[in-house]
Amino acid sequence: MADIQNLMRRYETLLKQKPSTFDESIELERHWIDLHQTIAQTMKTLSQRNRKLLNPFVKKSLEECKANSYNLFQKVLRKSASTLNSLMKQHKSVYIESGVKGLINIHLKQEKSLKTFDDYAEDIRKKEHLQVITEEDILREIDALLNGAYSTLDEARLLEQRVIYVYAWWKQHKEHVKKTKRELYLMKQFGHYHQQLSEYILKELRYEIELKDVLSSDYYVRKMQQIGIEELLLTLHRKKRQMDSVMQSLTKSVTILHPRDEFVHVRKKKRHFKLRLGETNSGKTGGALDALKAALSGLYAGPLRDLASEVYGKVTRAGIPCELITDETTIYEKGAQHRATVVEMCSLHNTYEVAVIDEIQYLADKVQGSTWLRLLYGLQANTIYLCGALHILPLLKRIIEECGDTYEVELFDRKTPLLFEDKPYLFPCSIEAGDALIVFSREYAMKLAEQIKDKGMTASVVYENLPYHARKAQLQDFSRGITEVLIATNTIGIGVNLPIRRVVFMETQIKEQAGYRPLTIQEVKQISGRAGRYGRFEKGLVNTIDSPDEIKNKLTIKEKPIEKSFISPSHELASNQTGTLRQRLMAWKEMPYEDTVAEKENIDEKLTLLRQVEKWEPQLGGYNLYRTLHVVFDSSMREVVQLWKDYVRQLAENKKQLTRPTLSLVNPHQYEVYFAQLMLYISFSKKFKIAYDKAWVIQEKQKTANAIHRGLKEKRYQYVASF
Repeated sequence: MADIQNLMRRYETLLKQKPSTFDESIELERHWIDLHQTIAQTMKTLSQRNRKLLNPFVKKSLEECKANSYNLFQKVLRKSASTLNSLMKQHKSVYIESGVKGLINIHLKQEKSLKTFDDYAEDIRKKEHLQVITEEDILREIDALLNGAYSTLDEARLLEQRVIYVYAWWKQHKEHVKKTKRELYLMKQFGHYHQQLSEYILKELRYEIELKDVLSSDYYVRKMQQIGIEELLLTLHRKKRQMDSVMQSLTKSVTILHPRDEFVHVRKKKRHFKLRLGETNSGKTGGALDALKAALSGLYAGPLRDLASEVYGKVTRAGIPCELITDETTIYEKGAQHRATVVEMCSLHNTYEVAVIDEIQYLADKVQGSTWLRLLYGLQANTIYLCGALHILPLLKRIIEECGDTYEVELFDRKTPLLFEDKPYLFPCSIEAGDALIVFSREYAMKLAEQIKDKGMTASVVYENLPYHARKAQLQDFSRGITEVLIATNTIGIGVNLPIRRVVFMETQIKEQAGYRPLTIQEVKQISGRAGRYGRFEKGLVNTIDSPDEIKNKLTIKEKPIEKSFISPSHELASNQTGTLRQRLMAWKEMPYEDTVAEKENIDEKLTLLRQVEKWEPQLGGYNLYRTLHVVFDSSMREVVQLWKDYVRQLAENKKQLTRPTLSLVNPHQYEVYFAQLMLYISFSKKFKIAYDKAWVIQEKQKTANAIHRGLKEKRYQYVASF
């Protein structure tokens, strides 16, 4: 009886323990495993009556074991509970002996990872240590480093370790926070100091290499901030040795394929281009659409599904059969000779009398530019209208002349003047009906909506991840006057005609992977241009809550001409048998390339995704694995990336159908995640011709979009999915 009471006391004691560090969590897991094993062993020696007393604690202690182990598993690998349960069943003795640490090491070996549990644990300990360091401590350290001196290699190395520590703290505490101008200036100075320090280390080590050659991209700059210049050079040296043999083979068998070489047959067809360029709200697209509707066959291609859907509506309302092809919606009509689509889904096999490519300045987009360039070289149409911003003109001329085609240029001026207000904008006092408040995050948009509601006004909210039907409903409310104010991200900058009287920049910096950056001249003009719709207002107004001189200046100065577009790795490269797909892509990245109209696109994000699924290359082959990287999905959402990885695995395993997405929680973020997962489910299935339940997808998309719209309208979420 004493043994039973002792075990119960141990159980109660462990329940009260709340670990505050990673090491304490590991220790607590060990105690729970030991207690569970002891209880299980003691049960064998007890009488039937005493076994009944202790029996509930067998199950309870096991549940606590699993709960603690899962928390550790999540902290280290961020994997699902099903993965851990599977490992526990297969390796029970390892779990009893080593806890979750042993299971994680087994899983990492199965995944062919070079890292171990101890590597992850060390990273977590560092983060915990950084968590307790205050901002005042870091600012003092930065100040000390900027004023620090060094005269030997050892002193410089010690200083660089302190620099790396500061960068680690900054990344953990400031990466996802909007920086003040002082912080941006301080880190710029700190970056210069680190580069000077690194140059000194290179000089002392007698490396015959310039630092600017080492830091050839933002990726290597960030890498140097994480591991230091010497470790970076060692990493690059190892990569170079691996790549040399691959490069030698590839240079013999593969060239960097340009669209001009891919579409030689189109050069035989003489095309005529009509360039309609100018500012927003100038009517440059309207005449092109009239020609499209008058043609026997026609294609409209733009950057957004909203634009394609709008054109589809205009063409069908004119009594002309038309198809709509976007990543979200597909509408086929028998006998239709007209099609409205997004650029990335354009088929280059068909021939048209007239084609309209809208917002042609996307030719210079770092992400989508290569797709637009292929379209420009490969589109088969007698007459092609190119509508967009004026600063793309020099590049368009070079491409068209190179193709041997003819062109004419028509320039358009804005129909209503666009003026920057001299008076300051004070939120929320200055809000008026017809205002469009520009922000760059969903969280800030929702915060403003609540503040506007408190003022007794109503607002529509649109942002990047908003489903098309919810977005359309929100914009319709604003257009019809049901809501007085529009809160929007830079997504309204492209092709949307709305009754906006005044555009107000509530933020002037956009967050990207590398941090915050100021708005470009083109972004300021494009977004501001939505104000003062012709026929509704005599003028458009622009204001800002911050940096008025900067916004006013960007509104008036001319943009620099766009010099080049981009090319991407070809499918020929993906199909090559030399090395692995990642090695081939890295070799392509390093290959020297000079061209008059294009440069190589940045493929770092593709390489990052590829690292997570390259183990399936033997089953899929390089070509199909490369195609998975071109499935359209939102890679900014962790849950969506995880589902994409699952779909790559299911494709490798020859599954007949992909797993349906599920809605795990009913909240605003999860609705958006769920919708993005539904879109991935459709895109992946279509890409690889896998059967999927279209009726179910349409129903779930509509339900989710309605729930999001209702939530934005009522500021609460009431929808429960039917699964």
